[in-house]
Amino acid sequence: MEVICDNCQTVADRQEIHQAIKNNVYQAPICQNCSQPLKSSVLAFDEPFNNNLIQKAVNIIRQSDLLLIMGSALMISPSGQLLDIVEETSTQVILMNSKKSVFDSSVTIAVNGEITTSCTLLLNLLRGGAHPVVDRTTDVQMGSRSPSHFPT
Repeated sequence: MEVICDNCQTVADRQEIHQAIKNNVYQAPICQNCSQPLKSSVLAFDEPFNNNLIQKAVNIIRQSDLLLIMGSALMISPSGQLLDIVEETSTQVILMNSKKSVFDSSVTIAVNGEITTSCTLLLNLLRGGAHPVVDRTTDVQMGSRSPSHFPT
């Protein structure tokens, strides 16, 4: 997580801000470049997205071989539009979430379950192992984008 200035996009040293919090300094951190308040780069619910960051993410997705999405059902915009961008590319998509998503069948691999178990199963699959035998809390589904080199 970064600490960033919404005004000039300067990235601040988050360790310095963490230390100020530990020292009970309760003033809002200020950008050294433009004197505007700094904030976490993590968005709060209903907070507007920075269009420059969205475009940067779109460009990265278009150049990627693999998109790993963890902890999202992709139901909130613009994250739900990521798969529309992927459709224009040959990017493989792995969607990992605790619960099933309406997008599970449209990705390369969907893994639903506890994250530690899910990551272990996915690693085995990507290493070329047989389709993993899963416990009763984890489900691995090969979606419609599954390439021939992934075992089914």
